[in-house]
Amino acid sequence: MTPDTLLESYVSFARHLKCPEYAVTNTVNSKDLKTDEKITNLKALISTKIELYTSWLLVVDNVTVKSHVHAHLPESGNEQWGRGQLLITTQDTASIPLTSSFIQHISVSKGMEPHDASSLLAKLSGIADNEMEKEVVQALDYQPLALASAGIYVRQVRQNKATSNFDWNGFLKKLDTGQRGTTEAILSETNPSYQNSMTAAITLAVEKQMTSDKVIDHTFRFLYLCAPQPLSLDIVIDYILDVDEEIEDKEMISMRIKGVHCCYLKKKRITSTFKYTRSCMTSLILWLQTFRRFNAFKS
Repeated sequence: MTPDTLLESYVSFARHLKCPEYAVTNTVNSKDLKTDEKITNLKALISTKIELYTSWLLVVDNVTVKSHVHAHLPESGNEQWGRGQLLITTQDTASIPLTSSFIQHISVSKGMEPHDASSLLAKLSGIADNEMEKEVVQALDYQPLALASAGIYVRQVRQNKATSNFDWNGFLKKLDTGQRGTTEAILSETNPSYQNSMTAAITLAVEKQMTSDKVIDHTFRFLYLCAPQPLSLDIVIDYILDVDEEIEDKEMISMRIKGVHCCYLKKKRITSTFKYTRSCMTSLILWLQTFRRFNAFKS
């Protein structure tokens, strides 16, 4: 989220609350105010209306440390904003504030509960097979978007008379033979609310992390080279210190690795959390290597 998109959101919010249109328009169109100042003015305008509501929910999506949006969000304990809740979603764990009486942190990176994941799969696919459902939800890392794609794909395939007997065994074979993208296509092409597939979403997240943080870039490349087995955190840290002379702080490396949402750290051993992440990481690193070789050849 950028300051400009945050400003757009506050403008929309102010209009939903029936704030005076002339005040909203004058603020947005002012040439004397910077974007941050416009947001502050709109926030003050909204404050006079929000306290009239008995409850409200404000969602701030995809926040990062670098977006600097925290300064423009309702303050904890503010009486005017005290009747509602603020929901912040982020993939950047470093941007999560510390837990307090006003703040609760809920991680959803591990996906759905197994029972809920199986129920979703059965409902969307129209197939009731408890044992196979357990295998499928595990293969899809219990991730809601992946499960939805799988359920919709299997249901659509079974509607064709020639493939009406297609089952979860057939689906898992497609995953094993590298046809994951095929199974995700139907939902991503027909879902108006979110058109990225699970693979595309994770690839974007991994690419963003690798290009914005050298420690994460080195970590992912090392995990890619060492297969999906858990590694000692100390080994990863020593590797990063060895390959990058500009990085010298062990504690900083450890902190950055612990903040990566798609890596799992337990008893000082690290691995990529999801099969999806490992697959996307592999594809992305191979692409980056090819791209860099091509550029080096051109130069």
